[in-house]
Amino acid sequence: MKYGFVILHYLTDTDTLECIDSILERFHDADYEIVVVDNHSGNGSIERIREKTESYQKIHILYNEENLGFARGNNVGYVYCKKTLNCDFIFVLNNDIVLNTDNLLVYAEEDWEQRDAAVIGPDIESLADCGHQNPMGKGNTTKSAVRKSILRYQLLLLLNRIGLYDLILRFKKNTSDSTPNVKTRVERMLTGYQLHGAFMIFTPAFVKKMDEAFCDETFMYMEESILFQICKQRGFKTIYDPRMVVYHKEDSATDALNIKNRDKRTFVFSNIIKSSRILLKYLR
Repeated sequence: MKYGFVILHYLTDTDTLECIDSILERFHDADYEIVVVDNHSGNGSIERIREKTESYQKIHILYNEENLGFARGNNVGYVYCKKTLNCDFIFVLNNDIVLNTDNLLVYAEEDWEQRDAAVIGPDIESLADCGHQNPMGKGNTTKSAVRKSILRYQLLLLLNRIGLYDLILRFKKNTSDSTPNVKTRVERMLTGYQLHGAFMIFTPAFVKKMDEAFCDETFMYMEESILFQICKQRGFKTIYDPRMVVYHKEDSATDALNIKNRDKRTFVFSNIIKSSRILLKYLR
């Protein structure tokens, strides 16, 4: 079996290099390739990565001429792994992910061969709050719920633009319990759950039939929800495997932009609204 690792790079070369190192130090004898896709960083970071990794034969660097966002950016690497490198398994991971499982490839093959898994998600532990991000739930989203969510984010976007969001945020901080809502680790293997997009494993059951990993209509957000609906419609089995453990630093690329909170919220709210409208098309 041949394995491909797709790392979508944007701005932060330190994170991407640590992600690469966590792969290289674990899989010495396996047949694998690492594909780094630069999502048009334009800050010299991908050049530094190329300089520090040019002696590694397993690493391929691809350059996008514009920022394609999460889905299309990752699809560039996925297509390269499938059609150019002829990979059987394709691992798609954020550049702020650090692997923490030596038997990851063995577990991936077992889940595919013994459980007919098409898409696998590991235990993703957030280094921001020590919470666990997988699984995301049963994904029983309805059109009505998505429409209500769109209205909510449209309202939040309006409040943000006219400067009232910060006042509401300060009021909530002063009146609400500040205890974080941390999700505990799920210890058992689960089938048919929505998986977090920070790290996904696409097995031969998926790769042989699908030319792209994600719906290319979104820029950012809701990719996992849309993918889960596509998997359900096509009969692809999604599996959460707690034997696989990775660490997620979270939001490093977005934070590296050094933009104001209001600008970041505008970006987030606008893209959630757009992606939610696309999700509606995939809900029965």
